[in-house]
Amino acid sequence: MNAERGIVGWNFWLLWVLANVVGYGLGGAAISPIYVPGEPAEHILPTALLGACLGLAGGFMQWLCLRRHLTRSGWWVLAAASGWTLSAALGAAGTALGGLLPAVGFFGGFVGASSIPQWLILRRQVAHAGWWVPATILGLVIGGGFFDVIDIPVVGTTLFGAGFGAAYGVITGAVLVWLLQGSIPKVAKQSAAAS
Repeated sequence: MNAERGIVGWNFWLLWVLANVVGYGLGGAAISPIYVPGEPAEHILPTALLGACLGLAGGFMQWLCLRRHLTRSGWWVLAAASGWTLSAALGAAGTALGGLLPAVGFFGGFVGASSIPQWLILRRQVAHAGWWVPATILGLVIGGGFFDVIDIPVVGTTLFGAGFGAAYGVITGAVLVWLLQGSIPKVAKQSAAAS
């Protein structure tokens, strides 16, 4: 654990929300030249590329907020990028199969692939890290409401990314403030128990 762990307060929350808006907005802008608005979700590769761009840009901006508070925080970027890529591909594959599977594939894909890799990073460093999974679920559900703007020519993916980032950032940021501020790092607890 970092010896000089930064103080976490509501200023962290505000920076987290801003980082998510900028990160996911930039991710959406990066994919907009090749992502065709209105393209069916059955096209797994374009959807996975959308997820990769959103995850990489969003994860990088989140890392900028977390790097002072978590050790080995660079893994966060990889967790976000791989999670978003996999979850977008699973969602598209579920849609391609039809029936009830689109909802199950989309939701299950995002929940599992988006939250679990990041939870693996958090669980080794903060107590109560399991709260990250429901926070992510709620953020994904509410942020996913912005998906309809993706069909707007030229700026749709950017608007989706920024809108998603705002909703997702508000929810997950509040949980991170609690986890990083109110929780005793697991490393510190283990050291104290050994003494």
